[in-house]
Amino acid sequence: MLLLIAASAAAQQAPGDLSDYLPASAEVSGWTLSEAPKTYRGDALFQMINGGADIYHEYGFTQVMRAEYVDGREKSIKLEIFEMESPAGAYGIYTFKIGAGGKAPAIGQEALLEDYYLNFWKGNLLVTVIGPDLEDKTVQGVIAFAKAVDARIAKTGKRPELADLLLREPLAFSRPKYVRGSLGVMNSYIFDTENIFGVREGLIGAVGNCQAFVFCYDDKVQSADAFAHAATRLQVNPRFKDFTLQGNRCSMLGREKEILVIHQTGRYIAIVIGQTRDKVTSTSEQLLEKLKNG
Repeated sequence: MLLLIAASAAAQQAPGDLSDYLPASAEVSGWTLSEAPKTYRGDALFQMINGGADIYHEYGFTQVMRAEYVDGREKSIKLEIFEMESPAGAYGIYTFKIGAGGKAPAIGQEALLEDYYLNFWKGNLLVTVIGPDLEDKTVQGVIAFAKAVDARIAKTGKRPELADLLLREPLAFSRPKYVRGSLGVMNSYIFDTENIFGVREGLIGAVGNCQAFVFCYDDKVQSADAFAHAATRLQVNPRFKDFTLQGNRCSMLGREKEILVIHQTGRYIAIVIGQTRDKVTSTSEQLLEKLKNG
C-alpha cells in the first residue's frame, strides 16, 4: 500500500506534467477555460502546427500543452506551454518566435510583449500567450496569464554560452537567433539546400549594417572539416559568383550582389554578409578578434 501511494505521488510530481503550470479556470479574473486543455507529444505536434513543426523538433521539442480561455465578451486567449529537451532549446525556439521589437515585462526569462502576443522562456519551457486584439482588457489578460504561469515554474535556465559571448560588447549581436540546425539557418539566409556547414549550434544576428553568423563546433578539427566541406560546395553553387579561397578564409558575391566573407578560426566558423566590402571586411576582422579572445 505504501509503495502504491509513493508511486502515485511520484507520478503526480513527475517532470513533464505540464498541467501543473496551467492557471485554473477563472483564476485570472474574468477568464474561464473554454474546453479541456490538449497535449501534443513528439510528432503529434504536426497536428497542431500544420507545416511548421519541423523547426520545433530541431530545437528538441518533447511536448506542448495548449489551453484556451474566454471572457464575457466572447473573446479568447490562447496559452501554449512548450517543453523542450534543454534550456538551450527553449531559448532557441524563443529567439525564433519573437520579432524585432516590443515591450519587456518582468516575467520569466526575457519576456517580450509584441502587441497582443507574449513569449517568455524559463528553464526548458517556452510559454506563448496570444490574445485576439489590442484592447486594453485583452492585453492585460495576456500579461496576467503570463504572470500566472511564470509563478508556477520553479526552474530556471541559462542562455547558451555562445549566446552570452556574442550578446555582450564589443560587437554585440542584435536581434539574435540561436540555431540548432539547418532550418534555423535557412530561416535567415540560404547558403545551400543542405546543411553544408554541419550546423548543430550557432547564433545569427545583426552587427551594424551587416548580418553575422557564428557556428560553434566541438573542436578546431571539426570546425576546419566543416569549413572545407562548405567551401567546396559554395565554390560550385550557382547562387554565388566570384568565389575566392585563401587558407581558412573564403569570399563570394550572392544573387543580390551581397558580399559574403567566411572565416574558420579555432572551433568557430564566422560569416559576415553585407553590401559594402570595407564594412564587411572590418566587421569580419572584429568578429574574429572577439572569438579568439572569447
